[in-house]
Amino acid sequence: MKKEFYQGDSFWSDDSEYKRIDYPINDEIIKQAEVILGVKLPSSLLDLLKIRNGGD
Repeated sequence: MKKEFYQGDSFWSDDSEYKRIDYPINDEIIKQAEVILGVKLPSSLLDLLKIRNGGD
């Protein structure tokens, strides 16, 4: 099976049609999301979300 990965530029959009959260992601938001989703999010994903504040 051949795997293909994103090879383009501008993966993170700074101009989006979607409303972004106006405050930084924090541990309380993460805990609430994990409870709602019923999962423990991996630390690598959380690190990325904290850098991009959720991103687009």
